[in-house]
Amino acid sequence: YFTLLFRLFQKLYRSVMILVIVFKDLLWEFGIGTFVGLLYVLKSNFKDIIESKSNGNNVNTTFKKDVYFLNKPQLKAIFMNLEAADTLSIDGTNVRFIDHDFLTICLNSKKKQMI
Repeated sequence: YFTLLFRLFQKLYRSVMILVIVFKDLLWEFGIGTFVGLLYVLKSNFKDIIESKSNGNNVNTTFKKDVYFLNKPQLKAIFMNLEAADTLSIDGTNVRFIDHDFLTICLNSKKKQMI
């Protein structure tokens, strides 16, 4: 009786261990896949959102998509490259959301130019 119970326990233990290993691997694969997918989405959404073209002293800046705080360095670079005689126009007609940080950067740069 004991050997039969022991063999049953061994088979059950092996089955459970195989299931644990399979599900653990699946969870790792799911986690890694989710992480890679998230990185891809972030990269594709925050790449080339701001387009800036210069025609003499007129600098036209267009926001192609919604603008978030991760795009602040691009806008700061545009403001840093402006000269005193340049006129900046910002087109946000395609945008549904502009982060508060962007508006703050725009207002701060306008105040600095007025001084």
